[in-house]
Amino acid sequence: MTRHRGVAAAARGAGVAGAAVTLALLLSGCAGDPTQEYCDTVTDGQEQLAAAVDAGSPTALVDALPALERLRDASPDDVADDWQYLTGRVVALDDALEDALDGTDLTAQDLVDLDEDEVPAGVEEADLVAVRAAAAELASTQTQQALATVTAEVRAVCGTSLTGG
Repeated sequence: MTRHRGVAAAARGAGVAGAAVTLALLLSGCAGDPTQEYCDTVTDGQEQLAAAVDAGSPTALVDALPALERLRDASPDDVADDWQYLTGRVVALDDALEDALDGTDLTAQDLVDLDEDEVPAGVEEADLVAVRAAAAELASTQTQQALATVTAEVRAVCGTSLTGG
């Protein structure tokens, strides 16, 4: 009987050792490096962000919103609030534009090109005021500071820029 106990103990020992090796592999090999994942997300979004910058339109960032949201979601904790603030300002502009343009044949660029007192047919004045307020928030000092923070973080952590330049 002692022989069976020895075999059973060896089997249990091998099972524990196997489980320990499996756990070590899971913890080290399968858990991605968050910094590398963030930098990969930066690289993946550079073309879309560069296109937004090159477009020069205040509404171009709305088109780049999916890339900005991916960056926000992948960002390190130390800049998560800045990414949240920045994407929040773009989302606010997107929402305001959507409300203002709903039911019209106008584009976002049409609203950008308006004179200060002009309210196009089919657009509520309150919606236009909301678009202008959201655009002003996007251009605010606080938003520019958040952008400067995330830009510096990308440069320091990933060794590149948000637009690849």
